[in-house]
Amino acid sequence: MAPIQLLGLLIGLLALHITFIYYKKSELEKGDLFIWSFIWLVFVFISLNPNILKSVTQHLNLSRPMDAIMIGAFMVLLSVSFYNYVVNKKNKKNIEKLIKELALRDLDQYK
Repeated sequence: MAPIQLLGLLIGLLALHITFIYYKKSELEKGDLFIWSFIWLVFVFISLNPNILKSVTQHLNLSRPMDAIMIGAFMVLLSVSFYNYVVNKKNKKNIEKLIKELALRDLDQYK
C-alpha cells in the first residue's frame, strides 16, 4: 500500500468518524449521515483501489486518474458552494423578516 493510499484511508476513516459524532450530537439528521457516510466510504474505496478510475480516464481521454479525481472534486466543490450560497441567502431573508417583525412588534408596544 502506497503512503498516499494510507493517508487517504486515514482521512476517510477520520471523516467517517467525525460524521458519526456529529450525528450523535444531533447536528446531522439520519439522511445526512447516510449521504456523508456514502461519500466517505466511496473516498476510502477509491483511495484503496485507484485503478478503478482507469476505465473512466480512458473513456474521457484523460491521461491520469488524478485528473478525473480533480475534475470530480471541482464539480462537487462548486455544487456544494452554490447550495451553501442559496441556503445562506434564504436564511438572510428569513432573519431580515424576523427582525422586521420584532421591530414592528416592539414599536406597537411603545404606542
